[in-house]
Order: sequence, then structure tokens, then C-alpha cells
Amino acid sequence: MKRHFERQADYCTAFGAELTARLLRLLPDCISARSALGQRIAHWPGDPAPEAGNLPLRLAGGLHAYIWADQPHRMALTQTAIDMANDLQVDRADAVDWLETRLKTRIPGHLHLIYHTVAWQYFPKTAQARGEALLQAAGKRATASAPLAHLSMESDGAEPGAALILRLWPGNLTIPLGRVDFHGRWVEWQAPAL
Repeated sequence: MKRHFERQADYCTAFGAELTARLLRLLPDCISARSALGQRIAHWPGDPAPEAGNLPLRLAGGLHAYIWADQPHRMALTQTAIDMANDLQVDRADAVDWLETRLKTRIPGHLHLIYHTVAWQYFPKTAQARGEALLQAAGKRATASAPLAHLSMESDGAEPGAALILRLWPGNLTIPLGRVDFHGRWVEWQAPAL
């Protein structure tokens, strides 16, 4: 498990989150294997690696009030997003259940856009497979007057940052758009000319 914390710490260092990196390097030695937290970590039900379920970052996220103290820009962005969301309706649901409901609605004359950023990789494999099947089924129902787009920003194991990919239906086209910093600090556009 410690190697997963080390790898995530390396990612954090590369992205300038040195306090988070130090925390992740220290945590494995500070958590007793007999404690409730130690037991939960030892019996994590999925792949805890940074490229999969990312248990180290989840744990750090639980401590974000302490972690982001050295990242005022990130805290300001988060507060701005919270302020902007005051008038928005947020649905509380399992992501794939929500997706299933959402994909049932088609509005002729409009593009239906489904997007996510650094979320899909944290879903259990069964949820990912179900979500993909739902997207494919909705893609088969898409028409020129009611197209479907799936925009994702997710870790793909390559560097730097995350992959930005656009999928379009009808046609089941996959268009790599570029690489994106996980925290939105940069974008390397690589989209092909259409």
C-alpha cells in the first residue's frame, strides 16, 4: 500500500502540491494497522492505485481543509465555483443511475452533452462498464437532429496531466482533444483539424 501513497505523492510534487505530497509520504507510517482507518485501508474493496481507485488521494481529500492551506489559488477557485452554484439545482444520485435517467431524455434540435472530469476512473469497474453500455445505447439512438457528445477529462496513465477526449454520435467518433492539468492550470490542445 505504501507504494501507492508514494506514487501519488510523486504526482502531487509534479503538480506543485508539495504539502499534499509530504502528507501522503508520512501517512502510511502514522496509521496503525490495527486502527479503524488502518483496517479500512488494508481491506479496501478496489484497486487503491493512483491510476485506479486512488485511495491515497481519497484519504488526502478527506483532509482537504489542511491540505489546501498551501494552495490559496485552488481554494479561491473552489469558493468561486461554490458561489456560482448557489442558484443551480444539483441532483443527488449515484452517477451511473443519474446517467441512465439523463440519457433517456432527447431534445430534437439540441446537442446532448455528457461530461465529467476526473470522476470515471474512481467508479468501480462494474459501474464503468454499465456507464459505457448506457452511452453506447444512447449513441445508437442519437440522430443528426439530436446528437450525443461525451466529453471526458480523465487519467489514462500517460503524462502529462489527463486526457481530454470527445466522443460524438451518430457515428461513434472518438476525437482526442489534448492533455489537461488535473487542476486546470494548463491545457495542451492537440485536436485535429476537422
